[in-house]
Amino acid sequence: MTESDVIRGRLLELVDTIREAREQGIDSPESHSAFEQLLPDTDVDNLCNSDYDDETIVDICLGEQDARRACTRDELVELVKRFSIVEGYATEAESILAVLTFEYNCRHPAGCDLIFYYDPYFDGRDPTPEENVDLALRGE
Repeated sequence: MTESDVIRGRLLELVDTIREAREQGIDSPESHSAFEQLLPDTDVDNLCNSDYDDETIVDICLGEQDARRACTRDELVELVKRFSIVEGYATEAESILAVLTFEYNCRHPAGCDLIFYYDPYFDGRDPTPEENVDLALRGE
């Protein structure tokens, strides 16, 4: 078992503990602190309130840092193209991280709505991934 497997296992235990405590109506600051020490600057608190399974939560938290990176136009076009392909993202966590990456790079106030609810921004027509990204980067 690798060190990353051990850390992932510990993160899964902590998410489970946080969620169990919430179900009982109590807070678990020790678990939050331990999670934060292993993986700082994540949205674990909010994610533990979601209906995602524990593994998806941990996968999102593990990928959050990478999702907060500047991408080239071509990288964003490929990211948007994958949303239109059946099984473009292998897991729910990958899909969520792609949305976070798009949001991080998007200058348009609509954010990821440009991908999923594009009608008002493209006069009801289906935009190409390139058009979608160009509008996102222009920020109009």
